[in-house]
Amino acid sequence: MFVQAYKRAFSVLAKKPIRLWGLSLLAAIVSFFAGLLTAPFLSLVGIGFSIIVSVGMSKVYLDALDNKEVNSDQLFAGFKRMWTVLGGMAWQALWIFIWFAGSLAVGGLVMALFTALGSGFGRAAGVFSTIGMVLGIIVMIAGLVCAYIKTYAYKFVPYILMTREDVSATQALRLSVQLTRGKKGQMFLADLVFGIIIGVALGILAALSAIPYIGGIFAIVLVLFVVVLILFSGIFQGLYNAAFYQMPQPQVINQNQFANQFQQFQQQYQQPQQPQYQQPQQPQYQPPQYQPPQNPQQ
Repeated sequence: MFVQAYKRAFSVLAKKPIRLWGLSLLAAIVSFFAGLLTAPFLSLVGIGFSIIVSVGMSKVYLDALDNKEVNSDQLFAGFKRMWTVLGGMAWQALWIFIWFAGSLAVGGLVMALFTALGSGFGRAAGVFSTIGMVLGIIVMIAGLVCAYIKTYAYKFVPYILMTREDVSATQALRLSVQLTRGKKGQMFLADLVFGIIIGVALGILAALSAIPYIGGIFAIVLVLFVVVLILFSGIFQGLYNAAFYQMPQPQVINQNQFANQFQQFQQQYQQPQQPQYQQPQQPQYQPPQYQPPQNPQQ
């Protein structure tokens, strides 16, 4: 699935690199000046303006994937539903903060609880403190992993806000959770592969640039590669995330459906019914019917 998203994103980026880069640059400039002109007393206004423009870039990515004309109008399309867009993005940010902060808080609470319990046991206080620290770290790591998964579950919120006018701010978050089922793993894999490719390419170019005499050529290539990454990596990621949003949702079989299917499989293949022997029916004897002799004289 992520390979298909890569192909669609790369094909669009190859067709319209300058237009997409120009729109992303315009969005960055507008957001910068909005924050600069409204600081420090109206900083919330600048933040809201930047959020709406960034959400407008998701509209640019979707239209580009659909082979539609992209222009600056898409950047400001979110102002038509300004409060819904701001509310949806704020709701998304709030829940992400709750997941990450909650994970750290629960882990710290476990540590504090074991430390408090061990304070009354004298020499064993260090043992309780160590156990609490280990358990607290495990809880933190597990919670942070869950929180990171939730960030992928909420990734479709800006795309939903720009394409579904019938969806409210809070409904966008729930709908994103539904639409990302069966896709979160592929979305994570897409980000992971993209990061690995960039890291390997940077490492190879950096190693080649250290070669005497010809290293200067590879150093120039390294600088150009970094410039291309700065200009187009964010656009590429936005395009393949939009491609994931447009992909049909894979069918996810829940546990009840799987149990029913497994039970049907057992009934059909593992426990075949033995054919019942039926005794052949004997033909019933029918006596011949009596017919009176015919009179030959008649």
